[in-house]
Amino acid sequence: MVYRILFIIAAITLNSCEKFGEKPVGIADPSNQSISTSDDMTPIKLSTSNNIEGTTFVWSRDKLDEISGPIPEGNGQTINSVGYVMNWTDKDQLITYTIVPTGYEGKTGKAFTATINVIKTYVFTGTVIDQVTQLPVSGASVYYAYRPFNENDHFVGKIGEPVLSGQDGSFKISVPKEIYSDRIRYPGQVIYASEPNYIGSSIVSGSGIKILLYHPAELHLHVKNDTINNQIDEIGVWIIGDPGFWGYPGFIGRVFQGWLKEWSKLCAGRDFDTIFVVKKLWGNIDYEIGGGGSYPSKPLFDYSLTLKPDTITHFDVLF
Repeated sequence: MVYRILFIIAAITLNSCEKFGEKPVGIADPSNQSISTSDDMTPIKLSTSNNIEGTTFVWSRDKLDEISGPIPEGNGQTINSVGYVMNWTDKDQLITYTIVPTGYEGKTGKAFTATINVIKTYVFTGTVIDQVTQLPVSGASVYYAYRPFNENDHFVGKIGEPVLSGQDGSFKISVPKEIYSDRIRYPGQVIYASEPNYIGSSIVSGSGIKILLYHPAELHLHVKNDTINNQIDEIGVWIIGDPGFWGYPGFIGRVFQGWLKEWSKLCAGRDFDTIFVVKKLWGNIDYEIGGGGSYPSKPLFDYSLTLKPDTITHFDVLF
């Protein structure tokens, strides 16, 4: 009985010695992955297939000028990135990590590799939030788009097919690099979201984009005056949204500020009393409300007004 126990101990000791004498066989998980530029890489976990405890790993990669983000070189059991992975070229790039494992008593195993294919597509992620309730909105159509380039574009130009926001309001949308880089053809690029009655947009960025869906508002502007100068034959109003045409959310707050037929009216003698009904406005946006003659030297009236969402706002102007 005693001899049998000693024999087992000797066998365990022999197996341990054999394990310590082995060279580590390194493996990477994942060993390959494909991501879009501006997206996050999956951290690469390093280990050994023959379970050599205490193995250390030293690694480095290629294409340092073409790809930024993944750490160029280092040591440890995880390969990660600093920030988003960016492909600065005009084509897909395959980068390769070369990893060297070192085991017990400095025994170096065979170098192995892990690859990352960085395709020339930008990925943007974020959340759609209701402007009023501040709750996530599911099922909203999310587009990559450009802001209006001239005064006739009240809404954005949508590019490609939309994605739908998830139950938590989140979205992930991919954009080909040639479109993202084409600033002449697609100026002022934004992420645009819509529901049947609500719209919103946000400046393009990599992740964490927050899009507020703005609720509509309507303005009934009652303009009255009984002492108008005879030289003024027409009164018009203008409405300018803040943050304005080129601001963000851009087209949301923008309203044409020239002379529109429905926003002007001829004077009847010295009396002027009319109601301008202005739709396609949005709640919780500051608007500048002004009015004057066809070619006024200065405005006859000028107000700042914030409209409430989902309501008709009545505003009286006596000048």
